[in-house]
Amino acid sequence: MRPKKSPKTLKRRWRSDLPADKLVTVTVPTIVRDGQFRLFFFSREETRIHVHVSHVDGEAKFWLTPMVDLANHTGLSASQLRQAQAVVNVHLKEIQDAWNYHFGR
Repeated sequence: MRPKKSPKTLKRRWRSDLPADKLVTVTVPTIVRDGQFRLFFFSREETRIHVHVSHVDGEAKFWLTPMVDLANHTGLSASQLRQAQAVVNVHLKEIQDAWNYHFGR
């Protein structure tokens, strides 16, 4: 049995041409859980402020500026995307504060 990984770290390949032994550790802070949604971001991803929304059926990424806007998604229905965006809007200040705190801005 493999040991459990901390929920705040994840091994992720940055380039598909890297061998498996060149994985990097990435911090994945969970900002909030709301219903069936978990809002988080990757600590070593792009600098434009955004949030990932995870759901048992899939995931979405939302840009936060200049307004909340869907960047991409996979596996979520139109209804689930509307719900996810509503959750992002409700927690927008928390997300922005967590982003600024994490990145020291």
